[in-house]
Amino acid sequence: IEITSDKWKTYKYLKEFGIRLPESTISNNPEELANFSKKLNYPIIVKPRKGRGSEGIVYCNNISSLINIMSSNEGMIAQRVVGSVDDEYTVGVLGNEDGDILGSIILKRYLGYNGMTLFAEVISNKYIKSYSENIVKLLKPRGYCNIQIRLEDGIPYVFEINGRVSSSTG
Repeated sequence: IEITSDKWKTYKYLKEFGIRLPESTISNNPEELANFSKKLNYPIIVKPRKGRGSEGIVYCNNISSLINIMSSNEGMIAQRVVGSVDDEYTVGVLGNEDGDILGSIILKRYLGYNGMTLFAEVISNKYIKSYSENIVKLLKPRGYCNIQIRLEDGIPYVFEINGRVSSSTG
């Protein structure tokens, strides 16, 4: 819970284990942000480090808006936008503190205007399942963990983790 409640801590922790993640930064230094953005295509998503559903999310389409948002708001993280909303999945994984996986379910998400799941379809995908379960094995939660993934060129990237039951569960 401590790791997954902060998107930057989650990013740093999973990066240590070689998990594929979208490039991210919490810097508010204009020069560092310029270097970060040069490596990426716009838009760049900026969101609060602490989970608030889809509240506070901003898409930056140029360096000046990225610098403005990151320097005027504490506790934000900027990330490369991976894939598209058409390739977004939410994976519920039940694990335990020993790293054992007790079960998982993959839902193809169809989003409403506010980023919440409007409806979802249960799918089977061995690659997404293995990728998500490997992440949960590293986190070793005592219970449910929600992994939010987008595919890019068929490759899964985790862009957010909720160490709790998510709104899409219902």
